[in-house]
Amino acid sequence: MRINQIKLAIIGVGYVGLPIALKFGQVFDTLGFDIDKFKIKNLKNKQDINKEFTKKEFIKSKKLLFSDKLQDLKDRNVFIVCIPTPINKKKEPDLDLIYSSCKIICKVLKPKDLIIFESTFYPGLTEEVLIPFIEKNSQINNAKEKNKPNKHFYIGYSPERINPGDKKHNIENINKIISSNNKYALSLMKKIYSKIINAQLIEVSSIKVAEAAKVIENTQRDINIALINEFSQIFKQLKIDTEEVLKAAESKWNFLKFKPGFVGGHCIGVDPYYLSHKSLQSGYKPKILLTGRKINDQMPLRVFNEIIALSKIKKINLYKSNLLIIGATFKENVSDTRNSKVFDLIKLFKKYHANIYIYDPHIKYLNLKNLKLINNLKSNYYDVIVYAVDHKIFKKIKSSKIKEISKDNSIIYDLKYALDKKIVDLRL
Repeated sequence: MRINQIKLAIIGVGYVGLPIALKFGQVFDTLGFDIDKFKIKNLKNKQDINKEFTKKEFIKSKKLLFSDKLQDLKDRNVFIVCIPTPINKKKEPDLDLIYSSCKIICKVLKPKDLIIFESTFYPGLTEEVLIPFIEKNSQINNAKEKNKPNKHFYIGYSPERINPGDKKHNIENINKIISSNNKYALSLMKKIYSKIINAQLIEVSSIKVAEAAKVIENTQRDINIALINEFSQIFKQLKIDTEEVLKAAESKWNFLKFKPGFVGGHCIGVDPYYLSHKSLQSGYKPKILLTGRKINDQMPLRVFNEIIALSKIKKINLYKSNLLIIGATFKENVSDTRNSKVFDLIKLFKKYHANIYIYDPHIKYLNLKNLKLINNLKSNYYDVIVYAVDHKIFKKIKSSKIKEISKDNSIIYDLKYALDKKIVDLRL
């Protein structure tokens, strides 16, 4: 396949797929495909419902079109899959979305087409599970002679490293891992990605290596944050200021700068379960991997228990109280609420029948009962205020404002070290 013959299809145009589609759309004939008709309708009108990209950025991608129709995929020859890989209620890999996307591709797959997966996988998922699945559903078999182009499809794996809300680290300047079980496919991937990546293209020896590299990136971060969360618990018992301890420790050049807090989202809170799943299959029970996950999963309960304990000391009746959550997305400066631990905290307060108000301008709507998404803050109104996400737009909220909206006898919990210590009752 020559470079000028490439016709790309980005399967899934959400937080990961859309920036990739926009970038490739400046270079290649590119189709952004998604089964979400509402999303596609907005994208055709150059509107990103996640507010990550402006109309000007859509205009730059002159070779990009969007569709939710299967027939529009028939002339594509390179499929880049950017589909989420969540976990189920048992905290095991949920591959339903990946299987669904593969079924769609199988309906239009032709010999010599290339499929590149960018989703987070456990080592072996591509070759042991997805290739046989695609062979079965497409009726096109992969050639046994892996390095000789023949009448079969090609597979590549190049894990995404997109960080929503981060304007500094973007597709062009982030090092990109590429892998395949076929030299021809790897060479083609290199030609394709080199058109949009200014940073290094890192070729690894196998798809499994690339899968493993991706799954440990967020797992390492998860464990580091869990360690800091445990430090903060210890220091609280010792009546030591965690923030001051961390600032002092950070004065050493090789101390890793992490802060305590909630760990949610569709990556950090999920990836460790993918790796542990494969580890258990191999016969090894990981000792550290899920310990960190357990600590981070329990953080909302810890915050809740501290608020309950203080409410008894201050004699605040939390039954039908007014609870204000400032920031409810899974991280700062994004609109994504998936797996946000803020909602785990909210669930704990529901048994008190609290009036729960969420103030977060990044969120346009919430499809949840008994939650009020507000645009204005009432004076002298809230019994409990939890400052949960440190969006840039919140920098304008001064501590004096927080004091103004809280009742005289209230609880203010600062999860982000963002407020003046003098007005705060609880911190991590």
